[in-house]
Amino acid sequence: MGNYMNKTALLVLGFLLLTAACRITKSAGGHTAMLAPEEVLQRVHEAQFHYSTLLARARIEYETPEKKQSFKGSIRVIRDSAVWMSIAPAFGVELARVLITRDSIRFLDRVHKQYAIEPIENAEAVYKAPLDFALVESLISGNLAFGEMNVESMTMDSSFYYLELRSEEFLIQMRIRGGSFLIDALNVRQKEPPRLLTVDYLDYSPVDSQYFSKRRKIRLEAESTINLWLEFSSVKVDQKVNIVFVVPQKYERIH
Repeated sequence: MGNYMNKTALLVLGFLLLTAACRITKSAGGHTAMLAPEEVLQRVHEAQFHYSTLLARARIEYETPEKKQSFKGSIRVIRDSAVWMSIAPAFGVELARVLITRDSIRFLDRVHKQYAIEPIENAEAVYKAPLDFALVESLISGNLAFGEMNVESMTMDSSFYYLELRSEEFLIQMRIRGGSFLIDALNVRQKEPPRLLTVDYLDYSPVDSQYFSKRRKIRLEAESTINLWLEFSSVKVDQKVNIVFVVPQKYERIH
């Protein structure tokens, strides 16, 4: 039973983790100009996706060395506060529900009628995967969430800036689209524990006068390797969001 919970949690996390090459629509592209690395990074921050709430639907393909599955996901985000997600088969009823906040993660397994509530600082040990709220939230929106970083180097060609950033914990390599300053590719390497996260951001499309990547190819190399393909069918921002997480009385708590 615990194996099922861990795999389902990895599915949810992999879906959220939500970060190396990618394609982007021509309307979101442009040409590079001679700019200082710090100015390029500032332009990247200015081009981040702005929202107070986010509602989305997506199709997810999830693959590990053991299995490959397809799911539908419904996502609700209240910025800096909560990430809620419901997971269902391609055709079927809800399998699992997750609520992540800054201090806890709640997981509801409807198949086995079980639930778990963990402090966020303990969740990584339980689910064997990184579960930091800011990172999860940022990978849904496509925004950066790694705090203050030092610019190590930058090169450029006619279409892209190649920026490398470093902190005590992370090495980040970004490929940035000229003109729009949207992140075209992002590799994140963590020192301890050693992990590598890569995402291909595909098909940037207009959402509320901004650009949002509606297809993403994600790979997480940690204790095990997770590959995900994520395709958003609907994205809405700044609408009323209801976060509902009710545990039925007969469900068994396992954490």
